[in-house]
Amino acid sequence: MQTAADFIAALDVDESVKAVQLESISRALMPWLQQAPAAEVKQLAQVLLAGNTRWHVTLHDTLSWLADDDWPALVAAALQSAQARGSMSEAERTVLEAASYQQPELIKSLIAPLAELDCDIEQFKAETQVQSAQAAMHLIFPPRYLDHAIAWIPRHWHPSWNLQHSPERYRFGGAGAGNCQHCGEPLQHLISLPVSKVFGSDQPVEQTVHLQLCLSCMESGVGELHYRHDEAGQAHCLNAAADGQLQEPDWECGPLRATEVALAQTPARWQRQDWGQSNGRENLYRVGGEPAWIQSPWQPLCTCCGQSMRFVLQLDSQIPQADGAGAHYWGSGGMLYGFACTPCARSAFITQYT
Repeated sequence: MQTAADFIAALDVDESVKAVQLESISRALMPWLQQAPAAEVKQLAQVLLAGNTRWHVTLHDTLSWLADDDWPALVAAALQSAQARGSMSEAERTVLEAASYQQPELIKSLIAPLAELDCDIEQFKAETQVQSAQAAMHLIFPPRYLDHAIAWIPRHWHPSWNLQHSPERYRFGGAGAGNCQHCGEPLQHLISLPVSKVFGSDQPVEQTVHLQLCLSCMESGVGELHYRHDEAGQAHCLNAAADGQLQEPDWECGPLRATEVALAQTPARWQRQDWGQSNGRENLYRVGGEPAWIQSPWQPLCTCCGQSMRFVLQLDSQIPQADGAGAHYWGSGGMLYGFACTPCARSAFITQYT
């Protein structure tokens, strides 16, 4: 298939045809979107919107590659057709929800008409913002490190996986230093970053902060995990059990597979991402910016000063384990969120999952 018309014709099938029977079409769509002319992507998006077929995931995939200049007309078409009907179709909702993240300025002026459609306008509003040390940057892993896919969908086809990154590399995964004060097991290293990316831009550029935690305690439901950083940036556990006795974890987890990662400046279009909308396709491994919450926003309070901590990073699931046994999942397949308190040189971690 070479054109939008080819995909439109291929997807024009009877409702009795199961999606799995059209797997080859979706496989062909992914690489085509990456190199298709903007006019062709626009045509496919317009037809999928107007047809309101069951191919809402295909429409959402297409929207990820829609040119910025083509969004206003598509958003206007979605809203106008919904207003004419007096209700919102799934295709129209797909376009407007995607625009609320990829093109939020287009949605700000539409909150009132969306409310008139008696739809849940909260989903189109920006989530509560959490203070961060810097604007969003995406982690870029070495080729084949995250060598997995969601079903048959290649994970690295989305634009957020293909951002231009800086030449600097940062240590990721591997064994940590020191032991957990809750269970007594060795800590695991997450990532080592310049202090400015953890505690803010007014910090010494040459210093490195080593973020680490106890994966066993995190996956055993201990809750928030807090750490103190010394002058060398090394983390020390602050999670002693209330009775002072070491607690055996419910789950024993080893370190993540060691590698080096790069950081890419995140373009405006992907500053805000949604865990549910990404559906496993988008790169949600990020430093700074706004968290992609799975549940309600949650900011840990520093155990030293009691103030809300700043958001530092988030890591999606399916990171390979060092022992080669498989991939690490946060809970049932959610996200890890890291935070920091600059005055107290503390870090903290939480997870969210469904």
